Amino acid sequence: MKKGLIVIVLIFPILAYGQVIKKKINNKNESYPTYASIAFKDIVGTIHLGDGFGGYNLILDSNMNFSKLSTDCLSNLVADSGVWEIKNYSTVVLKSNKQKQYFDIIKLDHFIFFIPPE
Repeated sequence: MKKGLIVIVLIFPILAYGQVIKKKINNKNESYPTYASIAFKDIVGTIHLGDGFGGYNLILDSNMNFSKLSTDCLSNLVADSGVWEIKNYSTVVLKSNKQKQYFDIIKLDHFIFFIPPE
């Protein structure tokens, strides 16, 4: 009886004050610090896109070609390859026979992040 009464007494404050108001994540009014102007030499190299268990390594070379390697704990397989280019001075476009991917470039401190638009 005592435990039931405690649960009933606590349920009302939890319902009244325990609600979290969700913010819109992709609010168009909010902006993030995009890289003002990038050159290919700034982003040539390997970029890891992880998913917690594995992910992909994007290898961007100076000849404007890329390779997408699927990585996990057991293997590294070539998943895709093609060409890449820089558009609007802050967007990287990866083009292959399978798909076209866009990444916005964001620089925070000395780190450069590849952010998919979605």
